[in-house]
Amino acid sequence: MALSIIVPGAGQVYAGDVKDGLNSLFLLGGLVYIGISGLFINPLVTVPFVQRYYLGGIINAQRTAREKRTKKQYDYLAEYGWVLSDTSSLTTFFDPGVKANRYTADPANLESELKLIVYLCYLGYKEFISSQDVDACVFYPSCSTYAMEAINKIGVITGTLDGLDRLLRCHHFVGKREYPFDPIINKFYDPL
Repeated sequence: MALSIIVPGAGQVYAGDVKDGLNSLFLLGGLVYIGISGLFINPLVTVPFVQRYYLGGIINAQRTAREKRTKKQYDYLAEYGWVLSDTSSLTTFFDPGVKANRYTADPANLESELKLIVYLCYLGYKEFISSQDVDACVFYPSCSTYAMEAINKIGVITGTLDGLDRLLRCHHFVGKREYPFDPIINKFYDPL
Protein backbone atom coordinates (compact mmCIF):
# COMPACT_ATOMS: atom_id res chain seq x y z
CA MET A 1 0.00 0.00 0.00
CA ALA A 2 2.83 2.42 0.82
CA LEU A 3 4.29 1.81 -2.63
CA SER A 4 1.04 2.91 -4.27
CA ILE A 5 1.16 6.17 -2.32
CA ILE A 6 4.57 6.97 -3.81
CA VAL A 7 4.11 5.54 -7.32
CA PRO A 8 0.54 4.78 -8.45
CA GLY A 9 0.14 1.09 -9.26
CA ALA A 10 3.40 -0.02 -7.62
CA GLY A 11 1.60 -1.61 -4.67
CA GLN A 12 -0.55 -3.69 -6.99
CA VAL A 13 2.49 -4.80 -9.00
CA TYR A 14 4.30 -5.72 -5.76
CA ALA A 15 1.27 -7.70 -4.57
CA GLY A 16 1.31 -9.69 -7.81
CA ASP A 17 -1.37 -7.95 -9.88
CA VAL A 18 0.80 -6.54 -12.67
CA LYS A 19 -2.06 -5.78 -15.09
CA ASP A 20 -4.00 -3.68 -12.57
CA GLY A 21 -0.82 -1.96 -11.39
CA LEU A 22 0.15 -0.86 -14.89
CA ASN A 23 -3.45 0.08 -15.58
CA SER A 24 -3.45 2.33 -12.50
CA LEU A 25 -0.20 3.97 -13.54
CA PHE A 26 -1.36 4.66 -17.11
CA LEU A 27 -4.85 5.78 -16.06
CA LEU A 28 -3.51 8.30 -13.56
CA GLY A 29 -0.69 9.38 -15.87
CA GLY A 30 -3.18 9.99 -18.67
CA LEU A 31 -5.51 11.97 -16.41
CA VAL A 32 -2.65 14.11 -15.10
CA TYR A 33 -1.39 14.72 -18.65
CA ILE A 34 -4.85 15.74 -19.85
CA GLY A 35 -5.26 17.98 -16.81
CA ILE A 36 -1.88 19.68 -17.10
CA SER A 37 -1.94 20.14 -20.85
CA GLY A 38 -5.55 21.30 -21.01
CA LEU A 39 -5.72 19.22 -24.17
CA PHE A 40 -9.42 18.41 -24.27
CA ILE A 41 -10.99 20.04 -21.25
CA ASN A 42 -10.46 22.54 -18.51
CA PRO A 43 -7.74 21.24 -16.14
CA LEU A 44 -10.00 21.68 -13.10
CA VAL A 45 -12.35 19.02 -14.46
CA THR A 46 -9.72 16.28 -14.09
CA VAL A 47 -8.82 17.05 -10.44
CA PRO A 48 -11.66 15.02 -8.83
CA PHE A 49 -10.98 12.09 -11.16
CA VAL A 50 -7.25 12.08 -10.35
CA GLN A 51 -8.03 12.10 -6.62
CA ARG A 52 -10.67 9.37 -6.95
CA TYR A 53 -8.51 7.01 -9.01
CA TYR A 54 -5.41 7.72 -6.92
CA LEU A 55 -7.26 6.69 -3.76
CA GLY A 56 -8.88 3.80 -5.63
CA GLY A 57 -5.44 2.50 -6.62
CA ILE A 58 -4.29 2.64 -2.99
CA ILE A 59 -7.42 0.83 -1.79
CA ASN A 60 -7.10 -1.79 -4.54
CA ALA A 61 -3.44 -2.38 -3.66
CA GLN A 62 -4.43 -2.95 -0.05
CA ARG A 63 -7.24 -5.32 -1.10
CA THR A 64 -4.90 -7.25 -3.44
CA ALA A 65 -2.31 -7.65 -0.68
CA ARG A 66 -4.99 -8.77 1.80
CA GLU A 67 -6.40 -11.32 -0.68
CA LYS A 68 -2.90 -12.64 -1.40
CA ARG A 69 -2.16 -12.98 2.34
CA THR A 70 -5.50 -14.72 2.95
CA LYS A 71 -4.85 -17.14 0.09
CA LYS A 72 -1.41 -17.98 1.51
CA GLN A 73 -2.96 -18.63 4.94
CA TYR A 74 -5.62 -20.81 3.35
CA ASP A 75 -3.05 -22.78 1.33
CA TYR A 76 -0.89 -23.22 4.43
CA LEU A 77 -3.81 -24.56 6.45
CA ALA A 78 -4.91 -26.81 3.60
CA GLU A 79 -1.40 -28.27 3.25
CA TYR A 80 -0.29 -28.55 6.87
CA GLY A 81 -3.65 -28.70 8.58
CA TRP A 82 -3.55 -32.49 8.78
CA VAL A 83 -1.74 -32.08 12.10
CA LEU A 84 -4.90 -30.66 13.60
CA SER A 85 -7.92 -32.85 14.11
CA ASP A 86 -10.53 -30.78 12.28
CA THR A 87 -8.96 -28.67 9.55
CA SER A 88 -12.19 -28.07 7.64
CA SER A 89 -13.59 -25.85 10.39
CA LEU A 90 -10.42 -23.72 10.37
CA THR A 91 -10.17 -23.31 6.60
CA THR A 92 -13.59 -21.64 6.49
CA PHE A 93 -12.04 -18.65 8.28
CA PHE A 94 -9.41 -18.30 5.55
CA ASP A 95 -11.48 -19.10 2.49
CA PRO A 96 -10.00 -16.92 -0.25
CA GLY A 97 -13.42 -16.36 -1.76
CA VAL A 98 -14.41 -15.71 -5.34
CA LYS A 99 -14.79 -12.36 -7.02
CA ALA A 100 -18.44 -12.34 -7.95
CA ASN A 101 -20.45 -9.46 -9.33
CA ARG A 102 -19.31 -10.00 -12.90
CA TYR A 103 -21.45 -10.10 -15.97
CA THR A 104 -20.68 -13.44 -17.54
CA ALA A 105 -22.55 -13.56 -20.85
CA ASP A 106 -20.64 -15.20 -23.65
CA PRO A 107 -20.06 -12.65 -26.44
CA ALA A 108 -20.59 -15.38 -29.05
CA ASN A 109 -24.18 -15.83 -27.82
CA LEU A 110 -25.20 -12.18 -28.18
CA GLU A 111 -27.80 -11.79 -30.93
CA SER A 112 -26.93 -8.40 -32.39
CA GLU A 113 -23.84 -6.41 -33.24
CA LEU A 114 -25.10 -3.53 -31.12
CA LYS A 115 -25.24 -5.78 -28.04
CA LEU A 116 -21.71 -6.97 -28.84
CA ILE A 117 -20.42 -3.38 -29.08
CA VAL A 118 -22.11 -2.46 -25.78
CA TYR A 119 -20.70 -5.63 -24.19
CA LEU A 120 -17.15 -4.81 -25.35
CA CYS A 121 -17.50 -1.24 -24.03
CA TYR A 122 -18.69 -2.69 -20.71
CA LEU A 123 -15.71 -5.04 -20.54
CA GLY A 124 -13.32 -2.18 -21.28
CA TYR A 125 -14.93 -0.08 -18.57
CA LYS A 126 -14.84 -2.90 -15.99
CA GLU A 127 -11.26 -3.95 -16.75
CA PHE A 128 -9.54 -0.61 -17.18
CA ILE A 129 -11.55 2.10 -15.40
CA SER A 130 -13.84 0.54 -12.79
CA SER A 131 -11.11 -1.81 -11.55
CA GLN A 132 -9.14 1.25 -10.35
CA ASP A 133 -12.10 3.05 -8.79
CA VAL A 134 -13.20 3.00 -5.18
CA ASP A 135 -16.16 0.71 -4.49
CA ALA A 136 -18.94 3.29 -4.35
CA CYS A 137 -21.92 1.26 -5.57
CA VAL A 138 -24.43 0.59 -2.79
CA PHE A 139 -26.21 -2.20 -4.67
CA TYR A 140 -25.57 -5.84 -5.44
CA PRO A 141 -25.19 -6.63 -8.32
CA SER A 142 -23.24 -3.51 -9.22
CA CYS A 143 -24.86 -0.90 -11.44
CA SER A 144 -22.78 -1.80 -14.48
CA THR A 145 -23.54 -5.50 -14.10
CA TYR A 146 -27.22 -4.67 -13.64
CA ALA A 147 -27.18 -2.55 -16.82
CA MET A 148 -25.56 -5.32 -18.87
CA GLU A 149 -28.09 -7.88 -17.61
CA ALA A 150 -30.91 -5.46 -18.47
CA ILE A 151 -29.54 -4.90 -21.98
CA ASN A 152 -29.20 -8.64 -22.51
CA LYS A 153 -32.70 -9.44 -21.21
CA ILE A 154 -34.89 -6.56 -22.39
CA GLY A 155 -33.01 -5.00 -25.29
CA VAL A 156 -30.45 -2.29 -25.88
CA ILE A 157 -32.64 0.83 -25.63
CA THR A 158 -34.91 -0.27 -22.77
CA GLY A 159 -32.01 -1.92 -20.95
CA THR A 160 -29.88 1.21 -21.23
CA LEU A 161 -32.73 3.31 -19.81
CA ASP A 162 -33.21 0.79 -16.99
CA GLY A 163 -29.46 0.89 -16.28
CA LEU A 164 -29.51 4.70 -16.18
CA ASP A 165 -32.47 4.55 -13.78
CA ARG A 166 -30.44 2.27 -11.54
CA LEU A 167 -27.47 4.68 -11.65
CA LEU A 168 -29.73 7.52 -10.55
CA ARG A 169 -30.95 5.43 -7.60
CA CYS A 170 -27.39 4.50 -6.56
CA HIS A 171 -26.43 6.87 -3.75
CA HIS A 172 -25.67 6.62 -0.05
CA PHE A 173 -29.06 7.99 1.01
CA VAL A 174 -30.89 4.80 0.01
CA GLY A 175 -33.16 3.73 2.85
CA LYS A 176 -33.14 0.25 4.34
CA ARG A 177 -36.92 0.13 3.92
CA GLU A 178 -36.66 0.53 0.15
CA TYR A 179 -34.44 -2.49 -0.64
CA PRO A 180 -33.43 -5.62 1.26
CA PHE A 181 -30.04 -5.11 2.93
CA ASP A 182 -27.37 -7.83 3.06
CA PRO A 183 -25.13 -7.22 6.11
CA ILE A 184 -22.52 -9.75 4.93
CA ILE A 185 -21.55 -7.80 1.81
CA ASN A 186 -22.85 -4.50 3.23
CA LYS A 187 -24.93 -3.72 0.14
CA PHE A 188 -28.57 -3.44 -0.87
CA TYR A 189 -29.92 -6.28 -2.98
CA ASP A 190 -31.62 -5.03 -6.15
CA PRO A 191 -31.78 -7.71 -8.87
CA LEU A 192 -33.22 -7.21 -12.33
